Amino acid sequence: MEESSGYWRGLVTGVIVGAAAALLLTPKKGDELRHELADGASKLKDKAGTLGEKAGELKERGVEALHNLRGDAEDALAGTLEDAGEIAGEMNESESA
Repeated sequence: MEESSGYWRGLVTGVIVGAAAALLLTPKKGDELRHELADGASKLKDKAGTLGEKAGELKERGVEALHNLRGDAEDALAGTLEDAGEIAGEMNESESA
């Protein structure tokens, strides 16, 4: 039982000493620190919003580019199939003759 109480006594002492050291070594007052943290959080929120907008724009551009590529690929495939059909027709004519 004494080992357990020694552990808890050491833990509580460590927490108190750590808190006191943090208070003594903090270069700014609590109000200043909270204000700076709030400003930093606000700036971070603004940057996240800007990044979200840019991501949305990039997504739209990517979707448009994919649609354009798909259209180009469909046109190229249609042209190739047309050419293949003509070649096949010419081959059939030459075999018939």
